Amino acid sequence: MASTCNILFIGNSYTFQNDLPRTLTRLVAEDGGDLQLRTEFVGAGGWTFEQHWEQSPTRRAAVERGGWDYVVLQEQTRRPYEDTSKFKSYATRFDELIRAVGAKTVLYLTWAPGNELDKQEPLNAAYGSLGQELHAPVVPAGPAFAATRAANHPVRLYGGDGRHPSQAGTYLAACVFYSWLRERSPEGRAWQVFDEPDAFKSFDASGAQRLQRTAWETWQLWQAERRGVHKK
Repeated sequence: MASTCNILFIGNSYTFQNDLPRTLTRLVAEDGGDLQLRTEFVGAGGWTFEQHWEQSPTRRAAVERGGWDYVVLQEQTRRPYEDTSKFKSYATRFDELIRAVGAKTVLYLTWAPGNELDKQEPLNAAYGSLGQELHAPVVPAGPAFAATRAANHPVRLYGGDGRHPSQAGTYLAACVFYSWLRERSPEGRAWQVFDEPDAFKSFDASGAQRLQRTAWETWQLWQAERRGVHKK
């Protein structure tokens, strides 16, 4: 009998562009039905944790409704290193609410904009530190973007604005989420998971395979580095 996992995503356009939750759901569906994934997204373009908490009680209400196994938190891109105090403060408030309904917090580490690639390390540090403080897993999509660039994979990860993900970028992020959720490589999973007819112009089966492998390797490396930090 299949088990069910319920995940609430709270974030902004880095999550809803190309529908990351649905992309992840379709990847998991490729596993043969042993896990049924149910997702929901609440958010608004460009919003911070502070705005979600202070300006939209519907975000808190979605958490308080309960029934979640995980709640994924995705912060506005620059907030983690431009105002680390507020980043951590409001994430902690959400974490307390999430724990109160019996769910677990997951942090979605996004990527630096294409013209600010030097900001990836500060993003990594801020999310890594917060993950340790909250004892929450961090899904390292941003480091997977960086690893893809470092390997010179001919895949376009950014959309036309150089900030939001292309379909390939969303697919890569979904593969990292899959690696975290299933604790195994997404290699062999489907790559034709988007409904838009032009979605596959940015990558093909070969490109998808490279993204799958990079996602798994990035997740393994991130975990190993976190274990190293805890040993110090």
